[in-house]
Amino acid sequence: MANRIWGNGNNNPVTGNWLTGANWTGNTVPGALDTAIFDSDYSDENCTRSGTTANFVHSIEMRANYTGLLTLASTVDMELDGSLTIRNGSLLIEGANLLASNIYIGSPGGLATQVN
Repeated sequence: MANRIWGNGNNNPVTGNWLTGANWTGNTVPGALDTAIFDSDYSDENCTRSGTTANFVHSIEMRANYTGLLTLASTVDMELDGSLTIRNGSLLIEGANLLASNIYIGSPGGLATQVN
């Protein structure tokens, strides 16, 4: 398992697209054995996961200092065999399917859903 951190360590993702490898540490999009981490020490930029292919990730962690927005577009299926942790920032689910073993939302983190 690896930690893939949004922002590629340079505080400046190339695009706001989850699927762009250059936006993540190791220049690799998080996969089934990875934890996707959002941390303002790397970037506070927003991230959008769109497209039609399913995404399997071990877990997603939005750390306490992250103030950005992670959006799962309506065409996305995201499955986590670990946990979803939102300590800050916000997750917007635009009609996407999200499966997670455990969900933790701390204050001031936020979770919103939108039906399209």
